[in-house]
Amino acid sequence: MKDPDAEKRQTRTATAKAFAIDYLHSWSASNDAALEATAAFYAPSILFHGREVSMQRLFNEKRRFVRRWPERDYRPREDGIGTVCNPAGEICTVHAVFDYTASHPKRRRISQGTGALQLVVHFIGDRPVIVAEHSTLLGQERRRNLALEGASNDR
Repeated sequence: MKDPDAEKRQTRTATAKAFAIDYLHSWSASNDAALEATAAFYAPSILFHGREVSMQRLFNEKRRFVRRWPERDYRPREDGIGTVCNPAGEICTVHAVFDYTASHPKRRRISQGTGALQLVVHFIGDRPVIVAEHSTLLGQERRRNLALEGASNDR
């Protein structure tokens, strides 16, 4: 007997994985583009690092983050992404390992390392939205960028 939800679940698993990869890539974009994408990725209310927040509060947190790190490069590890969906395929959890570099050239700061991201993706019709997000750093290095010392007169 064929499971009628199996094909839907398989499709949703692939969609949720691609959605998570797109999400990580969106944070490599310019500040304006990254912030603009926020509304498209998230549900109106989000469980963000263990606390329920509104879209506006999440947007404000993301805005502070991009101001702190205006140049970002997120690279998901293709072999580090797993997705599991519930039997009906309506909710999928994506775990992704990614490498990142974030910098603030004027402050001569660089942060780079590896992180783990967990997104809970809910499908509203066929549209995926993030209803929960949690991330942790697996390894990080922060430093002043000595190569930029003296390269900028901005103080």
